[in-house]
Amino acid sequence: MILIKIAKAFIVAFSMYSKIPMPGFKWDSDDMKYHFCFFPFIGAVIGVLEFAWLKAFINFQFDRILFNLFAVAIPVLTTGGIHLDGFIDTMDALNSYQDREKKLRRKRNRKHYKRTHIRGVRKLLRRYGYGVRFVVL
Repeated sequence: MILIKIAKAFIVAFSMYSKIPMPGFKWDSDDMKYHFCFFPFIGAVIGVLEFAWLKAFINFQFDRILFNLFAVAIPVLTTGGIHLDGFIDTMDALNSYQDREKKLRRKRNRKHYKRTHIRGVRKLLRRYGYGVRFVVL
């Protein structure tokens, strides 16, 4: 009985916070009780993928820019970019230097929200792309 609960929590965690295919079943609140315990396993999967990419880079001598692009893309593709949305929203709010009410109003404005995410993705690529230069026309 307890192993079934653990297995269901594992499946819920991977289904919600990764793009790794998992068996489907109807969730209830009891199944989600311990899913936070399996977050480190999602990180371990990302770490294994990053390590495999590093080994491939060392063995096949890929271009350094290509290595960096994939090293940044692996966690985003594995998790579906779920963490980037929150990161971009937080950076937008922190870097706007306005009072709290204006920050919240900006967040509710859908047109501004789309522009913010486009700028946020550019900033992420600039910051973590390790020298990859993108020209925006």
